[in-house]
Formats: sequence, structure tokens, C-alpha cells
Amino acid sequence: MLVLSRKIGEEIVMPSCQLSVKVLGVGAKSVRLGIAAPTQVPVHRKEIWDRINNECDPVSKEESMPIRVLLVDPDEFLLTRYEEYLTKHGYEVLTSSDALDCLEKLRKYSPELMVLEPILPWGGGDGVLAIMNEGSDVPKIPVLILTYGTDSSVLFNISSYDISDFQKKPISVKSLAERISRILHHCRRSHLVNTGSTTAR
Repeated sequence: MLVLSRKIGEEIVMPSCQLSVKVLGVGAKSVRLGIAAPTQVPVHRKEIWDRINNECDPVSKEESMPIRVLLVDPDEFLLTRYEEYLTKHGYEVLTSSDALDCLEKLRKYSPELMVLEPILPWGGGDGVLAIMNEGSDVPKIPVLILTYGTDSSVLFNISSYDISDFQKKPISVKSLAERISRILHHCRRSHLVNTGSTTAR
């Protein structure tokens, strides 16, 4: 612990960190200090430090916003269970039970991640992935495939697309939430690296 008197001009040197602290002024309820350090020791004013931290973590301001997830499955019971759990844990959840409605919600709401059952009416999950990868007006987002995985032809059709994760049903709501969190965390880390926003250590 550093203890200073209220005597103007008093100076304390801390050899271990090469800093020196000097009393520059004394007020009724405050003491004005000056800090001296070698050029190789980084010292930042608070506002500069806050700016540096914000630049290094572009998602920090958005972390308070709910993450939007699109759940796509023809099984209404599963959709309801997953939606209730994820909503309770802070996600904004959209649901869809067919490929056409899924594409419409992708265009309209731009979710950050999609949980997709590839066996879907009105186009199938492979149709959704094909349109997403055509560079059209459908955003490209991380996709978690969630299926019973019994139809080899369906699995073959989606194998050529960029899938973030693949899970077989049944899966608990807690495990699904953990997989979603892991994918989003990985994507954010990749974004920081690709944009050169990480700082060298």
C-alpha cells in the first residue's frame, strides 16, 4: 500500500516498477499527484485506457444486447422447449418450421446464428444452405446442424457447406445452449484476429 503525506514536493520512488510519485498540490479534501516513469513503462490516462480497450474489443458494447438465434425445426415441441430455455438465458429467439419461412426470417432479422434441422418441408435444409452460400441477400452466419442423422442422403447434401457444428438428436437444452455459446465465442475470436484488432502480448 502506498502512503503519502500532504506535504508539497514529497516524492516516493518505487524501484520495483520504476515509478515515482510526487505531491504537486494539496487542497482541502484532495491531493494532486504527479507520476514519472521511464518511456518503456506504459502509463495511460483513464480516458486513453478506456479508448484502447474499446478498440481492442469491438463487441464489448454489443455484449449487453441480446444475441439473436434462429431455430429451424419442423418439430414444434422441440422448438418450444429450446426457445423457452434460450430466452430464459438471455437470447433473442426466432423460430421456423420450414425452409421458406427460414429464408424469410434470415433476410428480415439477420440472426447471429442458426440451429438447423436439415430435414425441412418446402426446400430442405440443404436448400437454405445453398441460397445462403450464393452470396444473395441471405446473410452468411454460423450454422449448427441438429438432426437425428439417420438419412445418409440428407447428410451428404449438406456435407459440402460450411457448418460450424454438428450435433445428433436428442440433445438437452443445456447442451444446446453450451454449443451455441461456444460457436459464438469462436466466431468473435476469429473476427478479432481477422480484423487485426487483437493486441500483441
